[in-house]
Amino acid sequence: MISLCFLGTVNAQEKLELPTDAFGKTTMQCLKANGIHDQYQRATTQLFVMLKKQFAAKNVPATVWAELEQIKPIALQNVKIRMVQAYKAYFNSEEMSEMLSFYKSSEGKIMVYDSASLTDDDRKVIKDFFHSTVGQKMMLSQKDLAKLIGEISETWSSELYKAQLDKLADSGFSL
Repeated sequence: MISLCFLGTVNAQEKLELPTDAFGKTTMQCLKANGIHDQYQRATTQLFVMLKKQFAAKNVPATVWAELEQIKPIALQNVKIRMVQAYKAYFNSEEMSEMLSFYKSSEGKIMVYDSASLTDDDRKVIKDFFHSTVGQKMMLSQKDLAKLIGEISETWSSELYKAQLDKLADSGFSL
């Protein structure tokens, strides 16, 4: 939890170091496989859509927007790195590897990206996973982990929004 507090104070623009340990690498892969990466990619894009609407009357040049949007990959990487710490509070490396295997399976992919097309066989595999030790641990920690991820999300999006407002102000554009 201490590392989460530290990460919460990092400037949204500062590029955090990618994890080099097995846990961090596996968790980063898991965040991509379980759809969290895509959610934050959309959130980052939506933030810039919102900013453009807010500043529509200010005639901000496309070059300024293009410069601001260069932060997207860094911001996305940073939120995932923060989430690695959240997962570390609940899971170990072996458990993350099991989760990653599940999310990379065809059934896991269908569950994440196209749950309407799940077959009965797919549902059985998913049910079996969630009855496993790791699946049960995921279910038990879901509420607390979701709360922690929500806090990370809120801090991250707030920092990113404020940083972009500051950059726009530095370029002569304010609300």
